[in-house]
Amino acid sequence: MKRVLGTLIAAVFTFGLLASANAQETITKSMEPERNMHLGLRIMMLPVGSVKNDAGSIDLGFAFGLSPYFDYNIVKYFAVGFGPEFYLNIKTKDSIPGVENEASKAINFNLRLKGMYPLMNDALNVYVVLTPGYSIVLPPGDGTKPKGLDLAFAGGASYNFTPMLGAFVEAGYSLGFHKMDEAKANMNFLQFNLGAQASF
Repeated sequence: MKRVLGTLIAAVFTFGLLASANAQETITKSMEPERNMHLGLRIMMLPVGSVKNDAGSIDLGFAFGLSPYFDYNIVKYFAVGFGPEFYLNIKTKDSIPGVENEASKAINFNLRLKGMYPLMNDALNVYVVLTPGYSIVLPPGDGTKPKGLDLAFAGGASYNFTPMLGAFVEAGYSLGFHKMDEAKANMNFLQFNLGAQASF
């Protein structure tokens, strides 16, 4: 009787271990995305912006930009990546007397930290993305180039037309912590972005 009872206990224990291992494998697989690598392009519209220094704030006019990027899913709900940003047509909203209102450019070298939540069998995703990096403003001519840290955040939604191709829209805000000859020259923008992404 004791031998039978011992055999039953051993069988139950073994079954429990196998079931636990199988459940853990299922959970792990559910956390793994089907496609880990993502290449995309953001078209950036920057309708409202400002430059802030010790003397006050200057409003900026409509600017736009482009940002190719690469993301890699560490797990299903989180990805890291890199996405340089190129801003064009940066100039003051109103003309300053005696100053020619020429457009500047900017280059931002940003990391990407993206958290997402899939809906509709992964066809629709809602997400937030944080992009810390370094920014260089390129004024016309040979002027001093404001430089500094840059931090942007955005929220959006993407839709996958196929497992490989999708499109997205997002809204966000960028905070620039620039300096020019040791003086503060922070450049900030409201962002509305749209784009497309290929997943592999």
